[in-house]
Amino acid sequence: MVRDPGLWLLALKNQWNALKDMGLYVPGTALNPVHKTIAYTSIPHASLTPVILKEMNLPYTVLYMSNERSMSLDATPGKKKTKKNRFMDAKRRMEEIVGSEMVEERLLSEKETLSRGYDPDYVCNLTERPGSGGFPMSVDEDMEEDIIRGGGEVRGRSRLVSVLVKPVQGGRDCHVTRVRWEDTLTGQMS
Repeated sequence: MVRDPGLWLLALKNQWNALKDMGLYVPGTALNPVHKTIAYTSIPHASLTPVILKEMNLPYTVLYMSNERSMSLDATPGKKKTKKNRFMDAKRRMEEIVGSEMVEERLLSEKETLSRGYDPDYVCNLTERPGSGGFPMSVDEDMEEDIIRGGGEVRGRSRLVSVLVKPVQGGRDCHVTRVRWEDTLTGQMS
């Protein structure tokens, strides 16, 4: 953050958005109504990722989904008493926003946490997320190669600004009509 002061602004923006969506981790302190939270849009959208990727028929694995042998985990470090309550309040808020079926997770016991190789004195919450997955480390290189093979151009210093879509099939689907990018070095939009 010292080398790039712009990161302070990003950190403050993230905290402001968290305050608006989650409040002070006390019921009733969130500033945004449910339908205006980031989670209201992002969690259902993320849940579509496996379906979308399956339709793409890619020649390589882009997403590894949780299964009986390999489960997506989320570890929360910190002191047990303070973090555990915040974790439960945050989970309740997410369930309030998108429903419990979208926030499927199981809190592991202290014994299970230890058996997974985590120190229960350091990790206060270890959760399994059956509906989640993870991206392989090679996914960006694989996708870049696909873009180049397909005649596209990879712009390494571009930042996605917006994707404009047009509803089709009575609003059940959409087509991308325009994609806007910003060159992170020059600030030029394309």
